[in-house]
Amino acid sequence: MTQAKNPATMTTKAILPLPSAPAATIIILSLIFLFSTGNATITAGSQLTKNSIPYDHIASSSNHEQAADKYVIHTPGAPPLHILHGTTTVSFTFSEGIICAVDSRASMGNYVGSKTTQKVLPISNTILGTMAGGAADCTYFLRWLRGMAQMYELEHINTGNNASSMSVVRASRLLASALYRNRGMDLSVGTMIMGIDTGNANGNNGDRPIIYYVDNTGLRLRGDMFAVGSGSTFAIGILDTVGKAKREQMDEEEAVKLAVSAIRHATYRDAYSGGYIGVYVVTKDGWRKVFSEDLGLSVQRWQEKGGVAE
Repeated sequence: MTQAKNPATMTTKAILPLPSAPAATIIILSLIFLFSTGNATITAGSQLTKNSIPYDHIASSSNHEQAADKYVIHTPGAPPLHILHGTTTVSFTFSEGIICAVDSRASMGNYVGSKTTQKVLPISNTILGTMAGGAADCTYFLRWLRGMAQMYELEHINTGNNASSMSVVRASRLLASALYRNRGMDLSVGTMIMGIDTGNANGNNGDRPIIYYVDNTGLRLRGDMFAVGSGSTFAIGILDTVGKAKREQMDEEEAVKLAVSAIRHATYRDAYSGGYIGVYVVTKDGWRKVFSEDLGLSVQRWQEKGGVAE
């Protein structure tokens, strides 16, 4: 006789369904991965990086180093920006003083950032500075030099010295020293400092036109003709067609035509130069702007204005 079982005293056992074969395979592979790479935390949608896998464990475990690197997604920082800059600036002496000519294009690689950049900055009433290289670097140091020139004038205005303005020699030396102190800052500066130094300021008789080239390494060179920028190779070729003796005998009109021709030819061959041509004249009475014209003018119109034949 079979005894009936009391349902109240019966012990029930929960029977869990076994996982399917694909699910079991995924679980086993996940456990193997976790135990082989250490205490790794994997969240939904996360990427495997050195933050999710302990870096010390990877570095110290020679057995799993190559295996672990397969799952590491390296994310280096932003690459350095290497943007090409371009310009064309020239200056030379003539019979009455100094001629300075520049273009007005500011380029950032293949992108034209501005067509009307002011590349000639006044340092004082008798001294000018040009910009070539990084616009921010050149502007900062030339404005700093202008402040130093103004401080010099204020300090010497009541000394009884007629030449209270800072000389070109002093201004170029101050700029070169400042750039040399910051030569490790990866600056991009190529400037020309020009003006007329009076005899009273330098202990010499007569006025002398002086041009200095100064760059971001602290280099300081004096000369009677300079061309700076990406288009300088083409511009200097035009200036070299006229000898030094002939340039020294030119009047203002002839010197301006030569400077405009040099800038115009440079813009034909240099893609980083363009915009407007600006020409400045520096004499013992100070500096003034004498020419400004759009480079987009046709050759015929340019020749009608008295330009050198192309």
